[in-house]
Parts: sequence; structure tokens; C-alpha cells
Amino acid sequence: MGQPIIVTMPDGQQVLTVPATDIAEETVISEEPPMKRPCIEIIENRVESAEIEERETLQKQLDEANREAQKYRQQLLKKEQEAEACRQKLEAMSRLQTSKEAV
Repeated sequence: MGQPIIVTMPDGQQVLTVPATDIAEETVISEEPPMKRPCIEIIENRVESAEIEERETLQKQLDEANREAQKYRQQLLKKEQEAEACRQKLEAMSRLQTSKEAV
């Protein structure tokens, strides 16, 4: 066994075997598979961030719509009170007119 032999392991790693009397220098070159999990986590975080931003935006819109609705309810209440006051005045004027006609 005077010559070096390259052995390929089942996992794909290649090993160079040399006789014990020879001096060998080993350089290991390995390509690790790209890290997929952090990429997925980043994408999930982006989706979660986008969902959070969308919820916040929708909540702000809902709050603003509720404020507007409350403002319109107040205006409606005021107009209803004004209408009731006008109705009472008209009713009083109508009674006054009928009592004058009766005399």
C-alpha cells in the first residue's frame, strides 16, 4: 500500500488514506447546505409584521370611524331635540289659532 487511496464515505465525504510511514497534510473542504430555517423564520416574521401593521392600521381606521359615528349620533340627537321643539311650537301656534277662531 505505497500509494495514497481516496475513499468516498457513504455521506459523500472523501478521505485520503496514506501509508503510516508517509507524511500527509489534510485539507477538508466541505460545503454545508444553505440554512433554510432562518430564511423561513425571516419570511414568517415579515408576514407577522405585515399582519401586525395591517391590524394596527385597521384598528386606527375603526377607532376613527367610531369617533365619526359618535359625532354624528350627537348631531342627530341635537337635530331631534330641535325638531321636537319646533313641533311643540307649531302645536302651540295651532291651538292658539283654533282658540282665536272659536272666539
